[in-house]
Order: sequence, then structure tokens, then C-alpha cells
Amino acid sequence: YISSALADTNEGSFVPTTSTFFYEPFGRDWSTRWKRSDQPKYDGEWRVGAEGDKHLPDDTSLFVFSSARHHAISTKLPSPISLGHMPLVLQYEARMNKNLECGGAYMKLISNQTNWKPKTFSHNTPWVIMFGPDKCGSTDKIHFIFRFRNPLTGEYEEKHCKHIAHVRKDKFTHLYTLVLNMDNTYKIYLDQNLAKQGSLLKDFEPPFNPSETVDDPDDIRPADWDEREKIPDPDATKPADWDAEPEYIPDETATKPDSWLDDAPLKIYDPKARKPEEWDDDTDGDWEPPMIDNPDCKRYGCGAWVRPRIKNSKHKGVWKAPLIRNPKYK
Repeated sequence: YISSALADTNEGSFVPTTSTFFYEPFGRDWSTRWKRSDQPKYDGEWRVGAEGDKHLPDDTSLFVFSSARHHAISTKLPSPISLGHMPLVLQYEARMNKNLECGGAYMKLISNQTNWKPKTFSHNTPWVIMFGPDKCGSTDKIHFIFRFRNPLTGEYEEKHCKHIAHVRKDKFTHLYTLVLNMDNTYKIYLDQNLAKQGSLLKDFEPPFNPSETVDDPDDIRPADWDEREKIPDPDATKPADWDAEPEYIPDETATKPDSWLDDAPLKIYDPKARKPEEWDDDTDGDWEPPMIDNPDCKRYGCGAWVRPRIKNSKHKGVWKAPLIRNPKYK
């Protein structure tokens, strides 16, 4: 049982059960166990303290103190964990004090390594289980991932649990719990409510066990293979009156505005134009101002009035033969 939770209650300090393998309350001596990564990527600051005015006595938490930065902190467990001998429970509390836009608050169980030092932790550090909330862009879920070693090839591959609950976006404390049983089943709790349960052998992508059958890589689709489940009816014909109605028709409800100027010209001489000083009528000819759009036409409308056109509700569109079941579909 690995747990990170509140240190104290009103009755006094919390004491974990004897079956708890590792418990971290982030008390006064927390820095003797936990080490911040010294890798350049992880330059975010960590702090331990109390939040707000209504916290319980000696109730301290580990805070991510720097915004828009990567954070990493880790510790060594008392001894390596051997999975499969008894159920394993990972549990910790997390709270988003600010609106979470892009970030994760997940934990990793790091692979057993000789002479490994917590301060060297990076994204390349080998791990076995990753669990916890993560939200950024299209990602919005509680992660449960195994880093699994293929016994035949020796290569490692991430196995992702499918369809877990979304991240809680409020500013309250939430308890995340993962239970791994010896029969290859698991349960995930959110605030002690069951969020998901299932089998390690069925709910992960890619699966731990490969499928018993695979597509034949040498198989070739026959030349006469027809994949169309339905086809246009070859015996169907377009009705004779199908195109009788046009797509657009004049709006019979429209009336010409009273201010409409039937005889006004569409173009007029620009009243603001002035003949250039260098213009010579003898050599350049008679000067005329340039033509511009008549502003009255834009304001009131002018010229021959025509009813606006609207979509014809009786128009049937492009005719297509109805689909029927393909007798050659295989």
C-alpha cells in the first residue's frame, strides 16, 4: 500500500496501517526523503506548506510553485516492490488550486535500478506504472499506464488503460486510488467512488497478450471482390417532372421600397474631384471628373427594381437513384 495523503486530523496525527508499504504526509522532514530533479528541463519549484486559513493543524501539502514549467520530484522506496504476491494499492490526494489549463499531477513507480539517485530523474527514467490526472489539449483523463517488457523481444511498450474518467477541474482536494489484484484485475477509485474496473488482459491498448489470429500479410484481395454493401438501383429512372421547379424563384412577398430611385444613374461624377493644375485643355482635351458609384443607390436603391430571389421549397435538387442491396456484396 503506497499512499500520500493528509498528515493529520482533528484527533491528532494519522498513523497508517501495518500493511502500508510507504506513506508520505510531507511533514517537517520531507526534504530528507524527496529530491527535486536537477535536470535542466525540470526547473519548476516545489514547496511544502499549508493552504488557506481553514487547514487542519499541521496539515501540510506539497505544492507546485512555478507556473508554465516542468516539475519533477522523487524518492526511493524502502525496498523494491514485487508485483503479483499480494494486491497493490497506489493512493494519493491532489488539488488544482488554480484552473488547470495544461498540466499533469500523476505519479510514476520507477523501475528498480542499481545506484539510481532521485535527483537524476527525467522523462527517460525507466518506470513500471504511471497513474493520475492529466489535462492538456485533447488529453483529459486519469492515466493508468503500464510500461511492459515483451518477454520474447525484450522491448518495452506502454500499455494504456482505455476510457477512464475525466479530470476533476474544480479547486477541491480529490483522492485518486488504484488497486491491482493478483488475478490481473484492477479498480480505480475517485474520492472512494468506483470510477472503473476491469481486466489487465482486456482493457489495455495495445493489449498485453497478442491476438490469437492476425491478418495474413500475403493475402491479396480477389479482383472481383465487391465491398459496396449498397449500390444505386440500376432500374430506377428520374421522374419526368423532377426538374420542373427551379432552385430559386422571385420573392412574391417583396415590395419595392418607397425611397427607391428608378431614374437615378448608377454612376456619377465624383463631386470631390478637382482638375489637376498641370492639366492643359489644348493638349490633354476637356477634363472630366472620374466616375464613382452613386451613393444614393447604396442608400436607397436605384435603377430598375427586381424582386429578390429566394430558395424554392418545391425544388428537388440533383436526382440520385435510390440505394438497394448489392447482390454481389461479399
